[in-house]
Order: sequence, then structure tokens, then C-alpha cells
Amino acid sequence: MGNYIRIRVFRNSDSQGKELENEILDIIKSSNTRIIGPNCLGPINAESGMAFSFASQRGNYGGVSFMSQSGGHLTQLVDVGFKRDIRFHFGVSFGNQIDLNCVDFFRFYRQDPKTKLIAAYLESFGSATGKQLFLELKRTTKIKPVILWKGGYTKDGLRAAFSHTGAIFSDNRLWRSMAKQTGTVIVKDNEEFWHAIKTFELLSPDHLPKGRNIGIVTPGGGASVNLTDLFANLNLHVPELTLESQSKIANILPDVNVNIKNPIDLGASGFILNIFTECIEVVIKDPNIDIVIIPLWSEHVYRHVFKRLINIRDRTSKPFAICLPTLADNGNLAKRFDTIKKFLHKKRALYYLSLRDAAQSMTLLCDYSQFLKSSYKK
Repeated sequence: MGNYIRIRVFRNSDSQGKELENEILDIIKSSNTRIIGPNCLGPINAESGMAFSFASQRGNYGGVSFMSQSGGHLTQLVDVGFKRDIRFHFGVSFGNQIDLNCVDFFRFYRQDPKTKLIAAYLESFGSATGKQLFLELKRTTKIKPVILWKGGYTKDGLRAAFSHTGAIFSDNRLWRSMAKQTGTVIVKDNEEFWHAIKTFELLSPDHLPKGRNIGIVTPGGGASVNLTDLFANLNLHVPELTLESQSKIANILPDVNVNIKNPIDLGASGFILNIFTECIEVVIKDPNIDIVIIPLWSEHVYRHVFKRLINIRDRTSKPFAICLPTLADNGNLAKRFDTIKKFLHKKRALYYLSLRDAAQSMTLLCDYSQFLKSSYKK
């Protein structure tokens, strides 16, 4: 049976708060009692419905377990998860971590058979040490992906973190070095965190990319140049298709105002659904391509188009994602997409509303896939 203790001050407020924390630790010495917090909202069990957060709605449960030093981030993640169909299993807000800490929860999530992906918002190690966290991450990431949002990585951000949870100084270079050595996926803000969680939830482990080569199919030359720059700038590649694939696409498309090499610029023919999907099928089978990204225009935002795209996705093991950048500035289009979104969630389809988010998420996925390959070779 758990107990809830309300405390007004903590180490992040003044010295009296630190003394009070020490007093609580003294009380539980030589007992089986453990403490989550203080300065937190506590645990969540999505399967049973137990939660102490302020989240207004909860969706389907699944295999994502998370931990957060911030109660606000926990609440926001649960709300965002409902809207974006992120399916949680366990969650915890643990604040100052004076007893149970991030290492304890990483270990618990690693050993939990229902947890497939671990996400964490951390400002400090809490009562753990950096070495303990390093060793636990090293054990965990070879079994399950870990996505870590490190709060307070700038000088001003660190000052805010100390006021928030009493986080002491820790060099951001050490966190990044630890992430690189352990294969931890490190992100720097909330949007990157949410997109990475969704990407890994849907693509790991069954659809991890074999390489960093992107295939892009879209109407519009300017759009294809923009996409290529975005992906290339994030250490992804947009290689030419094989001559065989180019020949197949050339037989589908007219001779003018198109590019058959990659990115595939379909011109106006890209708004003819059969031509659009036939070209996608060629690209997805090309041996030079590891990941397929399909940016859509407003003319594509209809349920029957998405049904065709999902049908193609279901016949490949390669990562397949849809981008809808046109939604941002079109209220009527966004309203139409609301009904389609339910279909995409039901089919567990990966989509982004920003090209940059797609590129950033895919490079993180490639980094993790590359880490696993190098780990198996050792």
C-alpha cells in the first residue's frame, strides 16, 4: 500500500528543503519503504488506468514506458500521446529522485516484458551516479531503444533546472558522450521527443533501416530539392535509383517535367493516383533505398489515397512514412484530415506534419540501427 506525503519545500527551494529530504530518508532506513519523489506526481499504469497526473484523456495502452523529472512534462506527454496515438504501458514522475531514481526505473523497464520502448526526461542523475546510469543504459539499449530528453543542456537552462528539481551541474558533453557510447537516442526538446517516441514505437524493432538511403516520391521539383537538402543536412542520403528502377519509372511517367532518378519528381502526373502509387512501388523495391518518405499535397488528403498507401506499406519491411506539411496553414484541410487520422492510428501508420520532423526522426532511427549493428559485431 503506498502513501502520499505532501511537503511544501525541497532542496530546490532552500537549505531547509534539503534537510527535510534527509529527514525523510532517515525515517525509511532499515525498512522496505521506498520513496518516489518528492516534488512529483508519481506513477502511471496505463493498462489498469491508475494515474495521479492532470492529463485529461488517456488512449489505448501499449509498450511505451517513460519516466520524467517534470510532472508537467509527464502530463503533457500523456495528453500528446492521446492525440498522436502513442500507446503507453508504465509512466512515472519522480521529481528530485532522493531514493528511487532513473537507474532503478531503467532497470525495471528493461526487465518488464511488456515494455518495448523507454522514454525519459531527465535533468540530473538524482540519487544515482553517472557511472550507474552509464552501465544501466549500456545493458538496456541492446534490448530496447531508450529515448532521452536531457533538460538543462544550456547554461540558462541548467539554472532553470536547479530551480525546478535541484539538479546540480553536469556537463552536457558528458551526457552526449554517454548517449553515443551506449546507443541512447538523445533529443533536445519536446517536439523532437514526441516524434522520436512515435517513430521508434512504430518502426522498432521490425522495421529498422539497413542504411541511411532515402527514397522520395512527390509532385514538384522545388519540393523535391527542399526535401533532399533537409535530409542530406541531417546525415541522410538521397541516392539515385538503379538503372532498372529508373527505366520502370520512365515507362510510367511522361517524358517532360519529371525526374526519374531520386528524388522522384512526378510533375502533374503525381496527382493521378495510379501513377503516384505505381512509382512508389518501384522505389520501395529498389535495392539502393532503405527508407521511403512520401510527402503529400492537399490534393492527396482523402481517405482512399491513404488506404492505397497503407496497402503498399503493408507489403514492405522498409520504414515507410507519410508527410503532410500542407496541413499547417489550411484549416479546412486539417479538419478533413481529422477523420483520416483515426484511420491512420488504427492502422498504426507513421505520419509527420513537418518535413524537418521526419528528417530528424529518421536520422535518430538510423543512428540507433547503426549502433545495434556495431554492437552485434563486437
